[in-house]
Amino acid sequence: MEQKKDLTKKSQFMPIVWKLRNWLPILLLVPSIFSGLVINASKGQVHSIDPLKQERAFEQILKMPSDKAIAQFVRALTILGSDLAHALAVEGLGLLKAKEAIPILFEALKHPSAKVRAKAIWALSEIGDPSTAPHIIPLLGDSSLVKGDQTHPVSKYAAGALAKLGERKSVKAFSEAMQGCVTEWTKQQLSEKCSPQVVQEFAKLLDSDVTASLSAAQALGELLFVEAIPDLERKAYLLSTPPKLSKVFLKVLAKLDNFSRLPAPPSALPETMNLLRPSTASEIETSKLPRAASSDSERDSRLSRPEGDEP
Repeated sequence: MEQKKDLTKKSQFMPIVWKLRNWLPILLLVPSIFSGLVINASKGQVHSIDPLKQERAFEQILKMPSDKAIAQFVRALTILGSDLAHALAVEGLGLLKAKEAIPILFEALKHPSAKVRAKAIWALSEIGDPSTAPHIIPLLGDSSLVKGDQTHPVSKYAAGALAKLGERKSVKAFSEAMQGCVTEWTKQQLSEKCSPQVVQEFAKLLDSDVTASLSAAQALGELLFVEAIPDLERKAYLLSTPPKLSKVFLKVLAKLDNFSRLPAPPSALPETMNLLRPSTASEIETSKLPRAASSDSERDSRLSRPEGDEP
């Protein structure tokens, strides 16, 4: 009886074991995923903890057909991994000039790592699409230093990329505004083109060192960017903000607040759009207009003609 019970129990567990057999390969992968080792199709390890393996995997992916390589690099960016792995993936997309990867490179511009952000800026400049410039403009205010290259902040990479994309005037205008030289030309360049992104670049500098924060706040006041009021309020009332900076922020806030309360200038368009348009010379009816007076010679020739003899 006891042997029969044991056999019955074993027979009950056999279907469960048989089902688990199909899941065994996936279960074996779980430890490697959580250890940060993601094996990709190139038989390399882009997310390995070993930098040499990452470099090797990067080189192997670049040798693949471009469409497959781009897919691998995009996948690497969507997986939680090291900053180096993400930087290599972004660099690969730049080398391949992958236009289809532009949206994910926009996301990389917000990466916590300054190195990844700098690589994303470079990759977009390599792709060379001028429409990406508005997304790079805010990083002119990114003063974070790139790891391994302490002499170059992210803002320098942004300036170089924008110049390559034909936005030298925007870079020059931003530089002039930060130096306190806000001319009409500067206002025109920074106000008419990509205004929200320009506000972001100055707002980023409010969280920088004292000198940069002071320059950025004053530039926002001179440019009359009322969109920056929330950022200035946040910084002005922070306990960690130095009193000198807080005083400047409050002064700029008062200026922007007063400007925002002014009535908008009236537009001429609504009053004139329904007015009658004056007729052109070709549209005027001329058949019913009186004829011009005849000359003396014409009058004499008519008088000398017999009646009924009209020309």
